[in-house]
Amino acid sequence: SVQGFITREINAAYRYAWNFCQWEESKVFQQFTIQNHPVTGTPFLPRNNGLDQIADVYSLWTTHPLADPTAQKVGYRVGSDGYYLDTTFAGSSVWAICRQDAPRFTNTAYDNAATYAPGDEMLYTDGNCYLCLTGVTATPPTAGGDANWRPIVVLYLLSEAVVSGAIALRNQGQEKFANESVLKQAMADLLYPAFVFNTRLQEQSCHHHHNYCP
Repeated sequence: SVQGFITREINAAYRYAWNFCQWEESKVFQQFTIQNHPVTGTPFLPRNNGLDQIADVYSLWTTHPLADPTAQKVGYRVGSDGYYLDTTFAGSSVWAICRQDAPRFTNTAYDNAATYAPGDEMLYTDGNCYLCLTGVTATPPTAGGDANWRPIVVLYLLSEAVVSGAIALRNQGQEKFANESVLKQAMADLLYPAFVFNTRLQEQSCHHHHNYCP
């Protein structure tokens, strides 16, 4: 369908922009339960953490560093499958400043009669996409998300480009989608201004705060 094709192209373009530039807005504080690595038995934070797919970790802390002045940094090394904590770490969880994998959007509308499993995605009547966190039936999301549903958020700098692009492509009609390369270029052009703007902001930030730049 046209809607499905547009969604696939938006996801591809959004993933490219997300991965190519480390948007400050994409960095979050999040608490994770520490596991023992199945081979080494050492404290371990896997990249694939249930519904959370970790793309990058910038620092790990014993407690929330903004809420607890006694929070201590936790040492770790990066592996292909996750993050290996110092063997001296004895806690059961850590707080991470991290960035998740690129979000994925869907054009599949919410069905109140359907049963949703954790990881399922749907498009609700409020215009937002949601990720199912628990198995639910006939339980629509509340505004802003709840224990059952997490909103799939568009970064502010990309939101206008994504929304405007989707509306424009939808209004063009199906006959305009014969040339896939033209559509892909149109989506890239829509995302490019926001990418350039953020890159310039990062360059300015690095100029003034070079000690904090990667």
